[in-house]
Amino acid sequence: MLREKLGRVRPASLAVLGVTAYRVAFGTRTAGVGPQATVDGTQVWVLPNRVA
Repeated sequence: MLREKLGRVRPASLAVLGVTAYRVAFGTRTAGVGPQATVDGTQVWVLPNRVA
């Protein structure tokens, strides 16, 4: 659903709060904090959910 919306709205960037949230939303097990692969031209960033 999120990928479809990104394709439709086409924002320049998307920030996802939490690595687990990103992994669930995009169906991947290999993600860390920082920039991720672009999705339909949108730069995706994963932000930490906790203060280290």
